[in-house]
Amino acid sequence: MSEEAIVFNKLCKNYGSINAISDITFAIPRGAVCGLLGPNGAGKTTTFRILCGYLKPSGGSVTIFGHKPGSESLLHGRVLALPQDAILPPSTTIRAFLAYLGSLQGLTGEKLTAEVKRVLNLVGLTEAAGQSGKSMSHGMARRVALASSLLGSPEVVLLDEPTGGLDPRNAQAVRQIISALAGKCTVVIASHNLAEIQEICSHVAIIDHGKLTAFGTVSDLCRRGEHFIITLGKEPNLEKLKAALPEATLNWDKEKCELFCQKSGETAISLDELTRKVLGELIKMSATILGLKMGESLEKRYLELT
Repeated sequence: MSEEAIVFNKLCKNYGSINAISDITFAIPRGAVCGLLGPNGAGKTTTFRILCGYLKPSGGSVTIFGHKPGSESLLHGRVLALPQDAILPPSTTIRAFLAYLGSLQGLTGEKLTAEVKRVLNLVGLTEAAGQSGKSMSHGMARRVALASSLLGSPEVVLLDEPTGGLDPRNAQAVRQIISALAGKCTVVIASHNLAEIQEICSHVAIIDHGKLTAFGTVSDLCRRGEHFIITLGKEPNLEKLKAALPEATLNWDKEKCELFCQKSGETAISLDELTRKVLGELIKMSATILGLKMGESLEKRYLELT
């Protein structure tokens, strides 16, 4: 069985003389949670819509388990999508709405009842199952929509701005649900929320001006294996610190009160071990340690790549 769930191969989409996307090529592994990022007008939405089967490409291809999006072999619950502007019937109860969608996948009887119960519990709406669409808050409606995209335990879930417009508590609840899907199915999230993508995604694809500018794991893109940054209350005795840590290259940023640390030359020490040694020396110096981050933020790398 292939380890690749979704494969983009020189994908292109033209609108007349305008090239919305061109030569998009990358592959998303099975079980990955992949963020699809890009500025407005960069081609991210076009790519996502082709992946959902809403648009046909002008050239190249994208396949899900070797099949074109929207093909019959991917129906009946293998691939489910949540559009950003999903609208729920105002006069239908949450339970009835989910049951109807489940029936479209071929679920019936006790299996359908159990599946509706499962996804309601997953999104924390068991107690609200009898409410109608017109009585739901925006946050509740988004959770119902998310529940609809999880019916039947799909192999691929495609989410467009899943936390858009949600308050912090509801947004965090949705993020926790998505995080729990890692390894169980393949998830693609189109989003502008970089902090959210960094928190819940294992992989990231960045599109700018219709081209793929970067694809890889969040760890690799943020260079977590190359350096780390320690936020301190005040500037340490840098000369003393350097003398105690010849295996480290250390630089101090006065404006940010940050100590940038990476391995020196060909030293064999691991980055984890170096991190422990630097922290140990700072503790010996009674330094006030306010924070530690491995590599750079996704936001910084995104701005460099777009």
